[in-house]
Amino acid sequence: MEQTYTLTLTERQLRLIDAACETCARAALGQVGDVLRFCRDRHGTPIYTWERMRAIEDLVKPAMGLAPNESFRIGHGDEADTLWDLHQVLRHRLAWDAAYAAGRIKPGAPRNWADMLSHDFDEPLRYGPEPLATVSPGNARSAADVTGVQGA
Repeated sequence: MEQTYTLTLTERQLRLIDAACETCARAALGQVGDVLRFCRDRHGTPIYTWERMRAIEDLVKPAMGLAPNESFRIGHGDEADTLWDLHQVLRHRLAWDAAYAAGRIKPGAPRNWADMLSHDFDEPLRYGPEPLATVSPGNARSAADVTGVQGA
């Protein structure tokens, strides 16, 4: 059996890891301009603009064999697929936890489709070669609180 690991993270750390997984997966698929979301100038000001994103993509996409408005799809490579799988699992956990915290749904209740339409609440699908990761709430909730949450 392959070695597994457990991390203990704050919500902010989990959100940042989720964003990093999504951004890296998108970059590997040709949506390279998204990396600018994390870049800041020396004063801490975000540098992301549509024009800069397009300029970066204009430089990188031809090297990837992609047209300006083209990107690869999930299934293009194991690393991108595994990163996308991680993103799905993490955003799923974060969405359900936020819904519980806001009182939109009670722990153990089925999904409230009228208020929970976002794909963030969808059960993660596996695209990569690795089994889907699992993420559970820490000390703030018990295992009973995640009943009905897929991928938790």
